[in-house]
Amino acid sequence: MADYQGSPSVPSSRPTHQTVDTVQALLEKLKSEARAAEQANDAFMLGVYKELIKVVSPIVTRAIARIDREEKAAINKAHKGLLKAEREARQAQPPSA
Repeated sequence: MADYQGSPSVPSSRPTHQTVDTVQALLEKLKSEARAAEQANDAFMLGVYKELIKVVSPIVTRAIARIDREEKAAINKAHKGLLKAEREARQAQPPSA
């Protein structure tokens, strides 16, 4: 048996756009399978899919939110750097008389 160190509710690495797309596709597939189970009147499988969706959906939501936060932070950092560079450039220039 593999030695599992992570928590099942908290992925151990940072999500990327590719991994988020993959888990979103998984979530959509689970929802599709749940609809198929409902149409087939298969209460057992519908219950299984309901539980799986309950686990996967918040993971997808958190991953999307994390990527959005990281992108905003990168934009804010770049803006702060540009403002600092402009400020330093103005201070380096001798005052014009």
